[in-house]
Amino acid sequence: MLQKDALSDHVHEIAYQNGKLEGVGQFDWDEVYRNVDGESPEEATVSMSDMSAVFSLILEWMLKADTLQLAGARAAALGVYLDPVNNNRFGSNLSQIAEQAGCTKAALSKALIEFRDAAGIHLSGGKCSGARGVYRQTQIKSIAAGRHSSYNRKDLLSKRQVA
Repeated sequence: MLQKDALSDHVHEIAYQNGKLEGVGQFDWDEVYRNVDGESPEEATVSMSDMSAVFSLILEWMLKADTLQLAGARAAALGVYLDPVNNNRFGSNLSQIAEQAGCTKAALSKALIEFRDAAGIHLSGGKCSGARGVYRQTQIKSIAAGRHSSYNRKDLLSKRQVA
């Protein structure tokens, strides 16, 4: 007969049986019932139709680019966004990818934001979901008030004087 021992903790249950200390495992009765009744286990995977829909959405977004090179840049940017450690063949950030693709970091960033919005992905690096709207409104107000940073940047001075 099993007698629970005080040495056991919340992870490992230990008991005495015939004077020996033995580990106690919990039997998976749910698995037995599923096999006997012919029930399928709860689905822990995504259906093929859902996966196809997501894959189609990703391809559609990538191929909206004006050139094949920019479509590749979008693919690289999405790869770095989702897994920067394993998907950094063409650069580990948007600046490096944009440089290789011959576009701007802002263009890639905007494309990723559009994709995130279309797909409903809400990974914003610790920012709340409404932060983008607040930042935009702040920029608009600072332009209207004549205090926008572009009025003071030296690299934009020549562009302002020409215009």
